[in-house]
Amino acid sequence: MQVRTPKNTKDLDQQIVQEWRDLGNEWPTQLWKIARWALQSGRAEYSNNAQEKMLARRIGASLREEYYRDLQGRRVRKKHCYPVITESPTGLKKQQFFWCDLETADPDEVRASVQYRRGQIVSDAVQLKTDVDSYNDNNKAGVEIELGLDLSIDVDERMQDTEYRPTPPPEE
Repeated sequence: MQVRTPKNTKDLDQQIVQEWRDLGNEWPTQLWKIARWALQSGRAEYSNNAQEKMLARRIGASLREEYYRDLQGRRVRKKHCYPVITESPTGLKKQQFFWCDLETADPDEVRASVQYRRGQIVSDAVQLKTDVDSYNDNNKAGVEIELGLDLSIDVDERMQDTEYRPTPPPEE
């Protein structure tokens, strides 16, 4: 394993996760487990439960920014989280989040992550519609903001190649 000096906390967090995996620890896993291990092993410096949760959130934010190029050249997010409902022996249900690597995840993990992220998109759209409806009903300027929620054209547009490739002049 090649050790590299991290440039920033995001790189440090991604390195901590890679070390966790390289040591054969549980994967997919929950971020609090990595955070606790990082704290106990001296890889991170926090001391109490609140700070452990803060570190877990920071690691999650860093994992959301880890990308790779797939075989087709697409920029793909490498780590994905998904919710799992667990039940304690007393019957208490709790939602926990596990992280997986897109290159090694099983289909059920990816399916759960896709469903979770799609739900987040819907929640954001519902809140945006509520905000715009409220503005339209209550703004003093009497202006109405139009909101289209069919995002298929926007998605298609963003999927287009952004590299300029001029057509070579025809040969004479």
